[in-house]
Amino acid sequence: MRRSWVKQDFDSVFVEDRTGGCAGFELYRTENGLRQCVAKIIYWDAIGQYMTEAFVGEIPLQIIEELIAETKRRIGVPSGYPPPSRTDLN
Repeated sequence: MRRSWVKQDFDSVFVEDRTGGCAGFELYRTENGLRQCVAKIIYWDAIGQYMTEAFVGEIPLQIIEELIAETKRRIGVPSGYPPPSRTDLN
């Protein structure tokens, strides 16, 4: 993904950790020539869910929604997703 938003540019980078059992995208924001990672959305095999982390203040919701869509397109939605909640395990 590459998007401009007001005075900021956002781009995403695919990341994968085969040993750790996760893959997803990191979101970078460039503003005033400074590029920094501002969020990450990953799929963890061990728990069967997507997780997100935000590292800085505000990120436009539209940018986060595009990052989620990009991650799901690349990784897919595993069968049985979402997994049952802990209260469903009897």
